[in-house]
Amino acid sequence: MNSSVYIFGNLSKGYTQYPDEVYSAEVFQKLYSHARATTQIAIHRDGNLMYYAYIRKLDINKYIGMCILLNNTMLTRFGKLFYLFENALSFLVTKGYLVKFDDYGNIVPNTDKLYLKTEEVKLIAESLKEGITNLQKKSFTLPPVNYAVSKESIKEFAIDDPKEDIISSSYNNGYTYIFKEKDYNTAQIDSYKGVLSRVSKERDDYKSACENLASQLSVIKNQKRNIKWVSVLGAIILILGFVIWNKLLFPSEVTNYNAGEFVYYGPLKNKKPHGTGIAIYPDNDEDGRKYYIGNFTEGVRQDTTAMLFYNDGDYFYGKIDGDKLEDGIIYNDSDNCHFEGSFKDDKPYNGVWYDHKVLYKLVKGKKSYR
Repeated sequence: MNSSVYIFGNLSKGYTQYPDEVYSAEVFQKLYSHARATTQIAIHRDGNLMYYAYIRKLDINKYIGMCILLNNTMLTRFGKLFYLFENALSFLVTKGYLVKFDDYGNIVPNTDKLYLKTEEVKLIAESLKEGITNLQKKSFTLPPVNYAVSKESIKEFAIDDPKEDIISSSYNNGYTYIFKEKDYNTAQIDSYKGVLSRVSKERDDYKSACENLASQLSVIKNQKRNIKWVSVLGAIILILGFVIWNKLLFPSEVTNYNAGEFVYYGPLKNKKPHGTGIAIYPDNDEDGRKYYIGNFTEGVRQDTTAMLFYNDGDYFYGKIDGDKLEDGIIYNDSDNCHFEGSFKDDKPYNGVWYDHKVLYKLVKGKKSYR
């Protein structure tokens, strides 16, 4: 039983398809025009040809689709067909092939035209062909065309509707839609989405905190006091913004990896964290750590501009070597002070502690020393 696989969609810059064929492009765009759920399977009969297309809406007028074309053969296991397509999408998005996660865990396009990603397209096409081969073991020969029904006729179903009705419609009507309004994400996608959404919220919180620090920084600058702490705050703000916006949220490969001690997001090498990423520690971490943002070298924290945040509000910025704090600055939130110098056994060792004292209060724009 012959089968062909197509990948299509409206990604970053208009409609794109692979392989590129005029006739099939018209079919796929027509299938999308009637798609109204986040995810659906659209079935189209054209004589002895059966199109089984999966359409996943992304953003406004953006979508990705995958289609399996069969000749004189029909499928009846629609739950399994959804499963096949959903796992293919999960593979694409977690690898960043064609589509990817944005910083809030939404699936967004990751290419303009599919011909620019030929290797990735061929990889997913082969995977779908292998999956459809297993489904075809319980496929059926296509019944004759019912000329009493218009070839433009459309029928809609939910995935929970009677299977027999969907099967009958698939070969009698020109177009049959099976909508899936919920549970269309794989467990892997939901896991990624949940953690990335949480990280994004934390990012927004840190951004707000940076803005507050910048405001405080302006006041301190105007008083020309504690100049060294001013420069420290400025460096932390700049580094925090750079790492979060340019490294953390757009790594070359985002991988959810449970390292035991922490959950890691970032690139891997030999199944170990390797490169710039983020480690999220459990709430009961014995050292009170919350997040580490910085570089890993084969599973070990190794960075000259690392940031380590603690549950009590303290944070460290500086050099970490072999998972140990070496040199840098640690801010003590509860005592409103900071240490700058070297560390031993993750504790301040040689350096200077700075105390942050209140200069004065402003009451309706006027200084008050009470």
